[in-house]
Amino acid sequence: MKTNILLGRAVRMISFVSRPIYMLDAIKPLVDRYNFLKVPQTLEEFDETKGITFRHGKFHSNGRDIVIDVFQVFNNGLLVDTREDTEDAERFIDDVVEWGSKTYGLVVSEAPVEHVYLSNLELFLTNSLSTYIPIAPKLSGEISHYLTEYGIKHEPFETVNFVLNFDRVRLPNSVLTNFTLQRREGVPFSSGLYFSSAPLKTKDHIAILQKMDG
Repeated sequence: MKTNILLGRAVRMISFVSRPIYMLDAIKPLVDRYNFLKVPQTLEEFDETKGITFRHGKFHSNGRDIVIDVFQVFNNGLLVDTREDTEDAERFIDDVVEWGSKTYGLVVSEAPVEHVYLSNLELFLTNSLSTYIPIAPKLSGEISHYLTEYGIKHEPFETVNFVLNFDRVRLPNSVLTNFTLQRREGVPFSSGLYFSSAPLKTKDHIAILQKMDG
């Protein structure tokens, strides 16, 4: 199954037990290290509850440069967006934490660390989604029957979107996203092109899709 990574996000919910960094003093060192093109400048942009945001930087790892689209510093964690694997995003967080510890004496709390991910992929599926929902072809036939009676020219209806979610009433503060699999808009069904999003590491996301389409 051919896939194209659109987004690899890693969020690490951590807290620091040492004296906080005065972020204004850290701007130039962060730019020098990661070449960010956009950095916070106004007082409002230094709000850690909303995320102090750095954009379009570069991180060298495993012999290659990884573009960091977004890096955000919150009062309880760090967020990184790349167009690479979520593991690349995690390596960037590791590097920031290690650098911050050596440079500013940051000490991370020993409390359990929560890892959150978001993986967005573009992919080609062998079969249509209707293949995995047995009732779909029957319903499509019924819809087509009525539309024909109405004298309306139409194409066969297919399943174009599949979503898995959980009871958010029970976990109202969860930051987890849905699992979605849907046809790419603006391209013919015959292309077999889909978009999928999951609250998983990239490799685990791909593994699930391969099991489904295998």
